Amino acid sequence: MDAGGVAAARPWVERAGATFPTVVDAENQLALAYDFRAIPNGICLDADRIVRYRKLGGFNCEHDEDRTAVARLLRGEALPAVTESATKSPDETAALRRELIETAWRLGLELRNRGAIDEAAAAWRRALRYDPDNFVIRKQIWALLHPERFREPIDYAWQQEQLARERAAEAAECGPSGCVLPPSSA
Repeated sequence: MDAGGVAAARPWVERAGATFPTVVDAENQLALAYDFRAIPNGICLDADRIVRYRKLGGFNCEHDEDRTAVARLLRGEALPAVTESATKSPDETAALRRELIETAWRLGLELRNRGAIDEAAAAWRRALRYDPDNFVIRKQIWALLHPERFREPIDYAWQQEQLARERAAEAAECGPSGCVLPPSSA
């Protein structure tokens, strides 16, 4: 997942020496579909597009479990399909919050694609107001505004410092859980 698309992901895929098809989600569709808020994740599909392995958070081909699952799929070995767990329907406030986040994300992506970097970052920051723990969005902002921090080696110390600065500013503005939605006028 990278709002920068294939061009941003290519160096990492090449560095990894990947010989299998790699799909880049530049529109955040996987995060929306699987409701994850951090990366890295691994979602492996078979030739029939059935999800056979999914690990949300902490996916790494250096981990035996992940490497073994991917290797088995590449060899054509069957893995059981991943079953979806039943989730309760979100309440109206949660649905509105999700819609606000998705809309701000799409606006930011369009602005980024048009070269309006500051405006894109501002749109994504609006999304963070309602989901401050969404590191998919947060790190896209950082990569957009500070691409030098995401080249090899990735500057994780800077990320921790930046997160602390942002958390302090967000808590002062909205509180530690993010901004609340205004009351409905209905």
